[in-house]
Amino acid sequence: MSAVDSCYPLKAIALAMSLPIGLSACGDIEPPTQPAGQAKETKTKVLEAGANVLQTDTPADLMNIHLVGFHPAKKNPSHQMEAHHLAFHTLGRAMLTATYQM
Repeated sequence: MSAVDSCYPLKAIALAMSLPIGLSACGDIEPPTQPAGQAKETKTKVLEAGANVLQTDTPADLMNIHLVGFHPAKKNPSHQMEAHHLAFHTLGRAMLTATYQM
């Protein structure tokens, strides 16, 4: 093992020790301005609460990987389509995906 190889673990330890200190300095900082718009009306809050009770995101909640692919057209490779894939791991390196076109 060379001297260069032996210093990598020390750098990793130093980085791991300094990361919490650097992140703790961020704290909660309020933005200097408030976003435009009005506060939600009671009607909107009631509709959102009803939608949350009636609708679930169960299948999509399981998919915790977001992949974006640019797929060229077979007859015209200069034309590409953007596809968003939501996926989750099944076994080993296999993933089950759902594709949404935008």
